[in-house]
Amino acid sequence: MNISRIALFTLSLLLINCKKDNPLETINSQKADTIKMQNHLLPIIIDDAELEKQIVIIYDNGYEKLCYSKNDLNKIVKLFPTVNEQIVREPIEAYLFSGIWKEYINSTNKKETYTFGSEAGQDNFYLVYAYFLKKKNDEIKYDPERKTLIELYKAINEIYGTLNYGGTFYGHQNKRLIGEAEYSVHCLIKNTTYYQKNYNFSKQKKYYLEALKQYILDEESINVENKIDKLEAEKRMEKFHQKIATIEKLTTNYFYLNQVQNFEIKNYK
Repeated sequence: MNISRIALFTLSLLLINCKKDNPLETINSQKADTIKMQNHLLPIIIDDAELEKQIVIIYDNGYEKLCYSKNDLNKIVKLFPTVNEQIVREPIEAYLFSGIWKEYINSTNKKETYTFGSEAGQDNFYLVYAYFLKKKNDEIKYDPERKTLIELYKAINEIYGTLNYGGTFYGHQNKRLIGEAEYSVHCLIKNTTYYQKNYNFSKQKKYYLEALKQYILDEESINVENKIDKLEAEKRMEKFHQKIATIEKLTTNYFYLNQVQNFEIKNYK
């Protein structure tokens, strides 16, 4: 009888120790605790039914629109604060610094993900960035400068797009340059006296345009397609001339010259 009791007691101890020492169970428990802790640290975002009905047009070029509800805009600002910071960063810096995706807990206590993590996502980030920055920059007062910068940047983008026979990069740039232009307006507001040069900048403008024209000629001189199809080469050169004429017409002061040069160097050189 005593032997049976001792055996039963020993077996019980072994079972308890096996349970304690089960590595898989321990790991699963630790993972569960980690997930709970991570979820606890995530922001909780509760949608407002009324704000969901209020739609804001962020971008509209006549054939394509980008719209968000005010719920979504509030969510974006909370998850990606650099899109609307007090201290303004360049759009690419704001995009990279924020991170491209964020997790949060929704109104049903479930984890969700919001992301700008794609080429189209980055386009949208730049457009939302421009939307908020435009409000800070005074949307009405600086509208002429904004429109001029956008046209200048489009001309540069089309020159390089034509040189390279197009590509998705140049298509995405058509949206991203909206954010770039808005940042340039911000620079003008913050440094107005710097850009108001009291000298004649015409020679700088002339040298810049000549350098741009020479670059186009040099690139086209090694273009095999141009040597095959002379008529197409002439059409391409005519398009380049049109874009150069646009840049020449719009660079009416040192600020525009400075910004279009910076835009070209940052994005295409």
